[in-house]
Amino acid sequence: MNWFPYVVAATVTYGFINFIYKISAHYGYSSLRMLNFQALTISIISGLIVFFRSPGLDNLNYLLILAAVNSLFFTAGTTLKITSLKFIPVNVAMPLGKLKTVFVMAIGLVFFGDTPSIKEGAGMVLALATVFMLAKPSGKKMNAAQKEIHLNGVFLILSAAAAIAISITAGKIASGKIDKITYIWLSYTLVFIYTYISKRFIVKTGNVFKGAAGRLISLGAAAGVLNLWGYYLILKAWEYGPLSLVEGIFSLSMVITIIFAAVIYKEKFTPIKILAIVSAIIAALLIKGT
Repeated sequence: MNWFPYVVAATVTYGFINFIYKISAHYGYSSLRMLNFQALTISIISGLIVFFRSPGLDNLNYLLILAAVNSLFFTAGTTLKITSLKFIPVNVAMPLGKLKTVFVMAIGLVFFGDTPSIKEGAGMVLALATVFMLAKPSGKKMNAAQKEIHLNGVFLILSAAAAIAISITAGKIASGKIDKITYIWLSYTLVFIYTYISKRFIVKTGNVFKGAAGRLISLGAAAGVLNLWGYYLILKAWEYGPLSLVEGIFSLSMVITIIFAAVIYKEKFTPIKILAIVSAIIAALLIKGT
């Protein structure tokens, strides 16, 4: 089956999800609360689908292990990513976060035996080049305090990249072996439990701004609906396509997020970003092949 349409649709979907994260960070909302509402939305919808479809729970121990690994590292990675957006702009955070692509591509080549063609390999290299082109911050020189804030954000987003790379690997392993909706339901139910316990007993998340609770819930619900759809699509792409090639295209979701941030929040949109968008399109076409 052709995996390319699945990964393209997932890439667009996650571009919107990351922009919702930017909105949440812009209002100063707690990353844990945002992710908690998001996970609850996914858990409820996917749980209803599982209930009415009754797909069964074959390989339950295997399913639970993969779901636990995926949800734990997804929770850590996404929380760190949303938090980083309070310190650094989207046009820095998203490309740095996509450095997970380096880890995931390497995992695909070494552990899953991916063998890209010369054209596909060129697309992979160009996709990585797009990430690095966008990773360098632009603008005026920073003072010591600004540099410290920037470094805090960079540390958070790089930590997020490492955690999400592990989550992606668990999803790839699960994609062709177990029912996808059941896997999503278990994974995000665990994400909801992790985030609830963390915000309730471990991390003080602070108060949501007065009158803004409805907005936070709406953002979490919107991200949840998109995340359910997007994650199902990427699981399909991982099932039928090589991990390294799928991730090469999937890494380009940041281009959509950066465009929205530039338009809505007036984040600087430089010639290098235009070049990066062009290279992203070329990379996708090369990886798609004929």
